[in-house]
Amino acid sequence: MQITKTLVTGLAGAAVLTLAHAIARQVDPRAARLDRVGMEALTRGLRAAGVRPPRGKQLRSAALLADLVTNTLHFASLGSGKPKSLLRGAMRGVTSGLGAVKATKYLGLSPWGRGARQRSQLVTIGLYALAGLAAAGIGQLLHDPAAADAG
Repeated sequence: MQITKTLVTGLAGAAVLTLAHAIARQVDPRAARLDRVGMEALTRGLRAAGVRPPRGKQLRSAALLADLVTNTLHFASLGSGKPKSLLRGAMRGVTSGLGAVKATKYLGLSPWGRGARQRSQLVTIGLYALAGLAAAGIGQLLHDPAAADAG
């Protein structure tokens, strides 16, 4: 049962991040293109493994699935329901966002607007912080359902 709660927690964070990014792209066409970075990373990884990467819609779908799986695993540890888990979630999100902003350059990936504009960087960090909070909040509710009644 604990593994299910942990995975649900991680999936909540991953889904919030993905949805918030999609909304940000609709609101601001110059927003960070995390989807494109994911597609480029997947393409490079598959080529390095000697596998021909998909193209077009198949590449977009495969990158989205890879993002959901990796982000689910990343945010899953916030499902413990430990004290101060919301603070931990926010901090995990902020540090993940900082990593997303800064690591692109060091991994040799195209920044697509992330490294160029401070506003875009801050929005990216904020999206990850929101996802961390969502994962921690869901984890807290799953761990202690009585906490939902207290609020």
